[in-house]
Amino acid sequence: MSASSHAPEVLKNLTIGFNSTMRSLESLGETDHDTTNPAVQEEYRASQQSRKLSVVFICRSTAPIPLVESLSFTVKRLSDLERAKGIRLVYLSKNAEMRMADAVGIPRLGVIGIRECQSARILIDYVRDNVPPPIY
Repeated sequence: MSASSHAPEVLKNLTIGFNSTMRSLESLGETDHDTTNPAVQEEYRASQQSRKLSVVFICRSTAPIPLVESLSFTVKRLSDLERAKGIRLVYLSKNAEMRMADAVGIPRLGVIGIRECQSARILIDYVRDNVPPPIY
């Protein structure tokens, strides 16, 4: 059996690291395709929803300040867009970096994003209930 058969379903819905998380956030800011075909518009909205990040975890103490500020600014900027509502930015302690890195099997990790998905529903709901949305 392959190791991937034992991997949790939620791994398919993670962005691991700053670059993939930022690309996912930036894709939420893209404008809708200019089309009058309702089927194409609905397909585009569905693809946007499946790529939507719900939670971004960042180890503030280990990530460089420009990365932290860039993620924070992007999440705050997107928070007023209808398709980006509900994104939460969660700052974690220094000890969390080692746990996150161990969980995904890499040496260092300061940023993880979780896309909207059923496999992480309990965690997403918990964060939304306990972490306020970003404010300006």
